[in-house]
Amino acid sequence: MSSYCVGTPKGAITAVNDLLDHCAKIQPRQEVLLLAHIDGLYGGDNLVDKEAVSWVQAGVQARGANASVLWIDETAKPHAWRFPPVVKAAMSASDVVINFCFDLNTEEIVEFREYIRERKFRMVRNFATTAPLLCTAWAQTPYELVSEIRYQASLPMIGGKKWVLTDENGTHLEGTILDPVKIPAYLAATLLFTT
Repeated sequence: MSSYCVGTPKGAITAVNDLLDHCAKIQPRQEVLLLAHIDGLYGGDNLVDKEAVSWVQAGVQARGANASVLWIDETAKPHAWRFPPVVKAAMSASDVVINFCFDLNTEEIVEFREYIRERKFRMVRNFATTAPLLCTAWAQTPYELVSEIRYQASLPMIGGKKWVLTDENGTHLEGTILDPVKIPAYLAATLLFTT
């Protein structure tokens, strides 16, 4: 599937192919939404570049799927991010979402996480959001390998055990360790929700 990549570095082709074939599992005729924050083009926290998005878009189209790109301009509100209505509308018309956004994440935005869970569609969070990142060995690491490493690293954790993290600056975090669960689709450079 590399005929769409004339002039694209081989490393980036490897990373994009793994993302689309093994992580997002793109199929012909699917509606695929590529979601990115425009602030990342100008030095904002949502680091992204048009080249990386265009390589992924071309790869989606080469697989016979329809790729739409939505650039959003959402002001950063750490720990108070929102799920923009325009994003929700675009996602409702999609089979797969490839999320290039740092600020739009399921860890912080409960409404976003619940929407994905209710819809039961595929959302892949792509952390290799720039052309240089897509060319790195990190972005080219097969997701199955990193997924297995993450799973194996969680095994020594004892489910139900409490933990506390503090420091002299006043940080105080605490919680309970959940039992390790092997999720075959937990992705290396991406995060997939298909519950």
